[in-house]
Amino acid sequence: MQNEQKARNMLSEWFKTIEMPENLDVITEKELSQLLAWFKEVPPHADFWKRLCHLVQLAFPAPERLSGSLGRQVHLFRYVVSSQQADYVRRNFMGQTDVEKLARYLSLNPSVSYSLRESDRLHHKKSQLGKGDYPIGYSRGNFKLLIGFHSEFIINSSGAFQTILGNSSHKLPLNGIVNGASFNYADRNGQDHKRLDVHNFRYDPTWRRKLLLKENYSAPLNKSGKFSYFTRYSYYALNNQSARERSSRLKREFRRKVKRHRSICRLLGFRY
Repeated sequence: MQNEQKARNMLSEWFKTIEMPENLDVITEKELSQLLAWFKEVPPHADFWKRLCHLVQLAFPAPERLSGSLGRQVHLFRYVVSSQQADYVRRNFMGQTDVEKLARYLSLNPSVSYSLRESDRLHHKKSQLGKGDYPIGYSRGNFKLLIGFHSEFIINSSGAFQTILGNSSHKLPLNGIVNGASFNYADRNGQDHKRLDVHNFRYDPTWRRKLLLKENYSAPLNKSGKFSYFTRYSYYALNNQSARERSSRLKREFRRKVKRHRSICRLLGFRY
């Protein structure tokens, strides 16, 4: 209990220092920019993020879920972090698209551990409980990339990062708000991921909750049938491909991009 309270006090002080709002119902571009400036140059693979996650895990030990005003701030900060990490890659690496910049970032930092193995099922939401349309900006699909499980990137088929919070230079398509990335406090998939990262929709900004509920946005199911993530006859299928098949194709294309960038780096004599 003492460690739990100490961790909560440390989180509270951190949020006071950076002036993290208790809700994101109304946040201006200037306020978001000022907030991001506190950790603007922290890369997605930095140990800082691991320490933050450990602090959250201490503050809300199993089986507790996020709660109170601090829990709300902790949850909303996930969206702030994902926005910062997308911004970091965009600003610091060359490429015509976000996905090209991400591939270059990973190519120039080969020690960074990243994964394309985790499911992105929850990032393929459609309106009308799956019977309606994909949100604008979804195009032909989304795929997910994780760095150390904590840092999450959602990229659409056009190669653009999808985040829930945007800024003046990168206006959000609807797909970002509906299916965008959110930082993970858990170390892996499991109960901690569910209680710290997944099951906290009640703390979402009012504008996001209203949108998802009004249009009945829903993710495909982890089973066969008309609402399946896996089947080609599902409501979530496009061009005779399931949501999973489209995601897998985008991941294969990304792996090739990273491999090509690393080959170019070696030819040019880059030293890691």
